[in-house]
Amino acid sequence: MSEQTPLTADWGGPYVLAATFCERVLIEQNGLSSIIRLVQRINIAGSGTVQVRIALVIQLAAGKATGKQTLTIVQQLPSGLTGGSRPLTCSLKRMNASPPSF
Repeated sequence: MSEQTPLTADWGGPYVLAATFCERVLIEQNGLSSIIRLVQRINIAGSGTVQVRIALVIQLAAGKATGKQTLTIVQQLPSGLTGGSRPLTCSLKRMNASPPSF
C-alpha cells in the first residue's frame, strides 16, 4: 500500500489536466485513451424522462499529492442547486517524465 502525502496549503497537486464530458472513451491496446465526441451542451425538447449516456473524463497529474486520494463529483443544476455527490478513490503516482513537446 502506498503512503498518502498529506494535503496542505502548499501541497502542489493534484492538478487537473482535463475534465470533459464525451460520448465515448476508447482505451487503446497501448494503454492510451481516446476521447470521442466532446459534449458541450445537451438540448432536450418536450417533457418527460430522457436518458442520456455520456462519460465524464477527468485526467489528473499528481504533483506532490501522491498515494490514495478522494475525488468528489458534485452535481450542480443550471439554477445553482446541488444534487447528489459521488466520492471516488484514485491512486496518484508522481511521473518522472518531462512534458511532451510539440
